[in-house]
Amino acid sequence: MWPFNRTENRAATSSYADTVNAAVATALSDSALDLGRGVFEIAAGMWARGAAGATVEGHQAASLFTPRVLSQCARLLCHNGNAVYYVDRDGEQTELIPVATWDITGTSPSESQWFYKLQLAAPDGDTERIAHSDSVLHFRYATNPMTPHQGLGPLQIAVATGKLAAGIEAQLANEAAQQSGYIIPTPDKERTTLADSIRGLEGKTKLVPSVFDFGNTRGASPNKDWGVIRLGLNPPASLVELRENLLVSILGLCGVPVELVKEGAGTAARESFRRFQVLTIDPVLSLMQQEASRKLASEVTFKADNLSSGDIASRARAFQSLVGGGMELERAVALSGLVVEE
Repeated sequence: MWPFNRTENRAATSSYADTVNAAVATALSDSALDLGRGVFEIAAGMWARGAAGATVEGHQAASLFTPRVLSQCARLLCHNGNAVYYVDRDGEQTELIPVATWDITGTSPSESQWFYKLQLAAPDGDTERIAHSDSVLHFRYATNPMTPHQGLGPLQIAVATGKLAAGIEAQLANEAAQQSGYIIPTPDKERTTLADSIRGLEGKTKLVPSVFDFGNTRGASPNKDWGVIRLGLNPPASLVELRENLLVSILGLCGVPVELVKEGAGTAARESFRRFQVLTIDPVLSLMQQEASRKLASEVTFKADNLSSGDIASRARAFQSLVGGGMELERAVALSGLVVEE
């Protein structure tokens, strides 16, 4: 019965196109998508660390939006475009409780008419709660006008890229899960079978029956028989190349300059970090602070300016350029970040 009676003939070399097609086929399984997090987690980790370093301003905001909360929120937004927190005002102090799962109901397009069915996780069991949207912080990275209540992450927008990355990770995981080690063919026919030897390889060296020994004649035995043979991870170059290309694509989807991940130094690295802060971290924090200010009924501000505070050389060059362009001295000092603008 298929696929058990199917004979597979694997080519000696794999083309780039074949690798893409195989990866797409592997990615059709839901479980493979989780394996694709390997490449994607590079970008998610940078979002999380960048947000964790932000400064928080606003009434009681610092006690609510701790570095742990900011980091978790940014990572969730990168993963699936949603980060949901229940605003618990029942105790002596307002607290943000992360929501495990949620359902939204409401017939009005206005969010003020929506209700959330929340599942709050706990060590000894989950708690279910119904809350009005005013008591729920629902951060969304991107939305579709057809489903404004659902957030979309970078890979939910570019579905094919996410599935392809998942397929590549699944293939590499399958390759890495195979037995590895060394086998040495010997002329002793009484030794264990080849299948049993490979099954228990686990990085060791095993003696296996030699093809040369059967019938005491070489016959069709390979010329390299009796030599040491290594078995183990050896993915085709096309698979490695495709994974490298996907890394660049996924970093671009998430707004992370590739120079921050691969080798980069000097001016290129500093400019990449500036672009990452200005074009990715700052906008994500702006989306978060808008939702927080609206639901907490007080102005909340998240600033990532301190992320580049250690690059004095870049700030000095910026200051020099601003002054050379005719800007007032005090204004140039404040904009360059050499001092904090009041």
